[in-house]
Amino acid sequence: MYDTTVPLTRCPTCHQQLCVSSVEETSASGEIVAGVIACPGGHAWQVEGGVAAFTREDAPSDPWSRTCAEYERYCREQEVWIPEAATQVAPILGRLAAAPVDSVLDICTGSGGLLFNMLRCLDRETEVVSLDLSLAVQRHNWRYLGERYGGRRASFVSADAAEIPFQGGSFSQVVSFGMGNMLDKMALGVREAARVLRAGGRFGFTHMYVDQDSEGWRLLSAYLHKQGVQDFGFLGIEREFRAMLDRAGFQTYDVQVIEEVVGDPERDVEQGSLFPYPGERMTNLIVTAVR
Repeated sequence: MYDTTVPLTRCPTCHQQLCVSSVEETSASGEIVAGVIACPGGHAWQVEGGVAAFTREDAPSDPWSRTCAEYERYCREQEVWIPEAATQVAPILGRLAAAPVDSVLDICTGSGGLLFNMLRCLDRETEVVSLDLSLAVQRHNWRYLGERYGGRRASFVSADAAEIPFQGGSFSQVVSFGMGNMLDKMALGVREAARVLRAGGRFGFTHMYVDQDSEGWRLLSAYLHKQGVQDFGFLGIEREFRAMLDRAGFQTYDVQVIEEVVGDPERDVEQGSLFPYPGERMTNLIVTAVR
């Protein structure tokens, strides 16, 4: 966590501005690797392994502390994932380049398919902040950046995107790839993205939906209900998805279909992702929303 990022933060408990309380370790570039940030109300949050830790749990959809527990495995998978993700995130990066950008917040970073491709494109002076619920994956991301990206600066936070620990108007752009993994919290996450953007700032992200009478949707619904998730209709139908954006506080937004794919009828869903389900359609969207 860089000290230039700390003044943008706010306490998730009382919403007062945070500041550096103590520093135990710094990197060669002056980054806070271990320490404490706190608010005037006495609420304190650890910085550990370069990550400001506001949360420590995993999302039900992304159990990173289990699936990527070992850093060595994470690195092996990154060698495949980051080049593969480059094609998928290209529409977001194209929209990002279309407007002035001096600060970017990447929410629901996961293992960095968007983040690491974005860092290759942005000016090195751009303030970049990565946010994911999982402290485990963020610690891996922080280490991987330092080892593989030649000192490129970025600040890492583990936090709930439904309660972003940054002050309103902190960023010129917010981006996300895979925000649907928030499940029933996604509507709150979209609203929070609007809050932390400056006036005229842009939120660019991708989303996918499937036919709600499909077998893939039936299996997903059963899984989500088992996890205790109830309000997820926007994940499966564009009309509900647009209604969520209407309530989020953006001045305007544009939704475009970038791809429609049909799952390979011979694919074994037990050995890979659920969507696109064999023989069924999945529609991928890109959204650009202006604050």
